Amino acid sequence: MDGPSERIRLEVAGALTDIDAARPGARTVDEATETQLEGILAKITDALDDDLRREDPDGQPVELLAKVDAWAGLVSYAVGRVYGPGSPGPGGMAGWSHRIATWLRGIGCELTLKMMTKAATELGPDSIFVSAGFPWGISIGLSWDYPGSASEKRRERERLLREGRAALARLRRGLP
Repeated sequence: MDGPSERIRLEVAGALTDIDAARPGARTVDEATETQLEGILAKITDALDDDLRREDPDGQPVELLAKVDAWAGLVSYAVGRVYGPGSPGPGGMAGWSHRIATWLRGIGCELTLKMMTKAATELGPDSIFVSAGFPWGISIGLSWDYPGSASEKRRERERLLREGRAALARLRRGLP
């Protein structure tokens, strides 16, 4: 995985310029605008799929996370450019359409499932998340529990229970 190429980044910027040109001076979002944005998100998804086929088995986790962030940034740039606020925010339709939200969730899940999981294996976070936040797009991240957190205490209790059960099983078998 290399992250988005300069070519796809320029294509997305050009397609967004075309959307702006189609609605000069009007900061509105309508069905035609959303259909154009869907086309851009489809183009990004195709490029992402191609990039995911080029796995780097020696890639470092932090480097991989940076590439995931670059893809999330490209998607978020496209969505933010269409829906992002100015003063005032865009008029027309409010919020994202279901189709746009589905594209965002799908791209975020693809990045999370295919790439973040690989990086997480080495980094050992407690959780991986993807969120879609209007108007800016997607966020993907890792989190670690802090010392003394509820989940850390739960894991400690579970460990002690496992050890206790193992000790009881050894006693039942007559082992020390």
